[in-house]
Amino acid sequence: MAVNLFEEFDSESQSLLEGMEFLDFGFEEKTGDKFFKAPQGLTQNREEALKNNPLGSGSIFAVIPRMSTTESFNLQGTKWIFKYEQSNSGTELLDLYRKYDDFLAKSAGSSDEIKDFILYIETDYAINLGKVLLIKMSNAMINYYFQTLKKDPATKLLNSWSQQIYELSKNKPGFSATVEDVEDAFLLEIAYRPQVNNGSIKLTNSEIGSLMAADLSQKIRAIKIDRENWDPTLKSDRYKYREGLSYIISSLNEFKSEIVILRKFLSVLKEISGELKLLTDGIAFLKGLEKEIALIIQILQEIKAIGPEYFAFLCGIVDGIFEFICGILDVIILVLRLIITTGIKASAGGSEFTLDLLELREGLEEFIEAFLINPNFLRDKIGEMLAAYNYSRRKDPKLTIYQIAHNNGEDIILLIDIIASFVAIVKGIVKSSEYFPKFTEWIDEVIENGGTGARNLEKSFLDDFIRLSDELVNATKHNILIQNSDDIEELYRAAKIAEKELKEITSNFASETRGKEGFRPELKSKARSLEKIDAEYDGVASRLVDIAASKVVYENIEDVYSALNKFNNKYKILKIKDRFQQPLNGYRDILINIEAKNGHIVEFRLQLTAIDDVSTGAGHKLYEKQRSIEAISKTRNLSKKEKIAIYKLKMEQFELYENAWKKNQK
Repeated sequence: MAVNLFEEFDSESQSLLEGMEFLDFGFEEKTGDKFFKAPQGLTQNREEALKNNPLGSGSIFAVIPRMSTTESFNLQGTKWIFKYEQSNSGTELLDLYRKYDDFLAKSAGSSDEIKDFILYIETDYAINLGKVLLIKMSNAMINYYFQTLKKDPATKLLNSWSQQIYELSKNKPGFSATVEDVEDAFLLEIAYRPQVNNGSIKLTNSEIGSLMAADLSQKIRAIKIDRENWDPTLKSDRYKYREGLSYIISSLNEFKSEIVILRKFLSVLKEISGELKLLTDGIAFLKGLEKEIALIIQILQEIKAIGPEYFAFLCGIVDGIFEFICGILDVIILVLRLIITTGIKASAGGSEFTLDLLELREGLEEFIEAFLINPNFLRDKIGEMLAAYNYSRRKDPKLTIYQIAHNNGEDIILLIDIIASFVAIVKGIVKSSEYFPKFTEWIDEVIENGGTGARNLEKSFLDDFIRLSDELVNATKHNILIQNSDDIEELYRAAKIAEKELKEITSNFASETRGKEGFRPELKSKARSLEKIDAEYDGVASRLVDIAASKVVYENIEDVYSALNKFNNKYKILKIKDRFQQPLNGYRDILINIEAKNGHIVEFRLQLTAIDDVSTGAGHKLYEKQRSIEAISKTRNLSKKEKIAIYKLKMEQFELYENAWKKNQK
């Protein structure tokens, strides 16, 4: 049946389409309109395929199926057998080119009867934006080329092969390549194949990525119980409290079914990819997990009745389980892809990424081993938590009591030691948010809620963050910071401009990291600056780098170091002093210098609330007294009494800061 599509196009498109006839194929001929019904067994040649097409051989609807034929040629006493793969779908050919072909791995490259390479030819007839011509070689053929090249660097072997292929192919339907095109296809293959598939693997990176990657774990994440299901304050028709435990158990059963599918899928991968230990361990882990979920369901079935808050709490536990297991699957998938192929490793950071991979692989291995040793850990821990159900209100006053209960349910998952240790490995990798965006987003959300599980997890991050601090200190300790000018007035003009930028950076960063921003009421006083230039910098004003300064204050030390990690990822640090590791009279902070857009160097500090309260209160007053006595030494020697007074003031400051520090660590 003829179709008029002109009304769907603009005038320019209409002029291009004028005279073309559009058909709905497959309808019976009742109206007298022309139609094309494909003949049975359309596999011979283009002429036969098109003989019943009323639109002619140039029609864009002249679709030729993919056809395969075999040819061979002899060169220098060696017989090379190859297979043609023809299709007018370039994407189909590209997909075939990337796939593993078992028979190529068996080729010996001699005069056997096994095919040595495949020639992919795109057979476009009406629309041609560039044709696909690809050659996939066996290892034997690639090795033969490199051995020849080693003996004769000026070898014309590729050109000779290309000439032979051209002569055999030039009269084939759809073949329009030149000898140079064929040679280019050989060169592409020689560059690509040894890196991606040397014959020892059965799946390429793109295949595994498309089969697995985010699809499977994302499918499970879709089972998570949305807030509309457990928070009645939203007044949603989806609220499931009346169904209660039955709804939670059905969600867990659905989750268990998906785990079974995943396990079977990994078993298939194991068959075609060989005996990879990761797949063997992963399958064992999923088998154990199925049993775990069944036992958790059994525990829940024993609960007689639940209130609406308890229902939200249980939904939080289930959501935490779902998200954590999806995170495990994300890691298994990524490690599997990287073990099988090297493509991503090269494009994602070289040696640094290789180390990340090793850490992930070992962390995953240790987690699975721990799970297999004690497969009931999840059930036992959740049983304990349910038996002693208790939750405390979170700090955010905007949270409903149901959100608080749900958050505590998720938080329980992070209280489990074996889980916390694995999450810490993933979260500790600098690029983890790039590799596991969904998993790390969930971890961040749970941490932001500030529950006991999150606090437990944060402490496990601390060692990694301190290592980062040590690395930054060592990397910048030899940097000598010099401003662009030695004129004090010019420095203050530049500082005034830089301060605006610093305030914006500080406010945004405080918001992003849930800290409290802090600023001086004005720039550092000129009197104090001149005093510091004279006392510390031998009169060189350009060494003064704290005229403009700001800070962000946090409640606990884990937040301080986590903020340092984020700041390092976002800004270039010129110099850093970690005075939590090396206190100054008991005073602690992380002092950072960065450069503003106008080239002026400014100071930025990360601070603890407990320390900040002392430094802006009693500690500052004591320091001012100490400084006023020390200033006397510029005009005369200090008396013994004055020296004792300075010592006592320092000790008082030290005691205040130490007490604040110890209190924060409890």
